[in-house]
Amino acid sequence: MQTPAIVVAGVSSGVGKTTVALGLMRALRDTGLTVQPFKVGPDFLDPMQHQAACGVPSVNLDGWMLGRAACLQSYAAACAASGADIAVVEGVMGLHDGLDGVSDVGSTAEVAKWLGCPVVLVLDAWCLSRSAAAMVLGYCSFDPDVLFGGVIFNRVSTPSHADWLRQGLLSHPLTAPIRILGRLPTDARIHIPERHLGLHRPQHDAAQSEVAARLAILSHLIQSTIDLKAVRDLAQSHAAAAAAHRLAHTPPAPARPLWESMHAPRIRIGVAQDAAFCFYYADNLRLLEAAGALLVPFSPMLDRDLPPVDALLFGGVRACSRMHSHTSTCACIHTQRERKRARAHVYTRRERERESGRAGGRASERASERASEREKEREKELP
Repeated sequence: MQTPAIVVAGVSSGVGKTTVALGLMRALRDTGLTVQPFKVGPDFLDPMQHQAACGVPSVNLDGWMLGRAACLQSYAAACAASGADIAVVEGVMGLHDGLDGVSDVGSTAEVAKWLGCPVVLVLDAWCLSRSAAAMVLGYCSFDPDVLFGGVIFNRVSTPSHADWLRQGLLSHPLTAPIRILGRLPTDARIHIPERHLGLHRPQHDAAQSEVAARLAILSHLIQSTIDLKAVRDLAQSHAAAAAAHRLAHTPPAPARPLWESMHAPRIRIGVAQDAAFCFYYADNLRLLEAAGALLVPFSPMLDRDLPPVDALLFGGVRACSRMHSHTSTCACIHTQRERKRARAHVYTRRERERESGRAGGRASERASERASEREKEREKELP
């Protein structure tokens, strides 16, 4: 698919990358576009924010865990499922930060190169003027294979501050052609609350009206300070080349779902989903459905009875709500009682840990195989 896309990357963590990404997602959606969100790396909380902004599930693209082919398959499947007009990919940490200090493995830069999409760099300009140009120059020249699309300055205090930043880029021949797509002022109304383990969950840690109000303010601010037409044009101008680039490295999708060829009844899996049980990767659920499972959501905290299912899946638990410690404990006791009655299989963290122990010996072998595959891909790309 030739879905236009951009990658929103930061010079580091904490520069406003998530705020800019969320603002672009919501502002583009408010202009009438269907926006497919993505998040580089393993993360639960940012994708929850994305879903609140876009209205569709956000998908993780983890280069280290999945490898190139699986990331590209996930990207294509998500864009096709949502019928996206544009995709916005939020990076992780700094643009070039990843698994180690000697390669791009697991980094935003790696995923951007795999997708063939332009990168929009977010830079916290507070207390900076011409030095910002030096930082931009370093990021856009460090890896020439990364397609650099432009820069958005965050925390710009005054119009004169914005002029100094613009003049700084124009003052050097290598940064003068770089497009400033916009600048975002400091505004406490769009601050996203954080906790010790990351951002708040938008659907559970704040009232829906509060989340909607913050996103509306952010969308209005983005539309008034960032050139959305330039962002769309940037994504569109590279869409065809990026699609051809991805197609060359994406394995063909199966002609029909796996379960259709198995001639077996589809199993029903109860998926615990509520304010406590909320950490899931969207692709894990998609792959279960592709394998033939019928997913039945239920709430261990609120539902008195389990739905009729063949198995139960409990995702990660965020133990932060005030009622969690008492209510979810009661619910879990109730769930275990129902499990015995239903004779359903329950897949829990303990079972995952046991499987991880059995698979530990194979993990290093798979990592070596992935490294070997990457090396072969790089050799093929050499002239």
